[in-house]
Amino acid sequence: MFGKKNGHLLVDAMGKEIRTGILANDEESIDIRALPSGVYFFRVQYKQEVYSHKVVKQ
Repeated sequence: MFGKKNGHLLVDAMGKEIRTGILANDEESIDIRALPSGVYFFRVQYKQEVYSHKVVKQ
């Protein structure tokens, strides 16, 4: 996903990439307040592990 770097990827329910970036540390937060209501999928790569999470914004 990000090679050897730690990063994040946010996509909407249709699979459209909304936001991507490199994580500076393991406690970084991502602000989604400006996004419209809907279902999003958040993927984080950290130290060769990939974590996925479904986010429902109301």
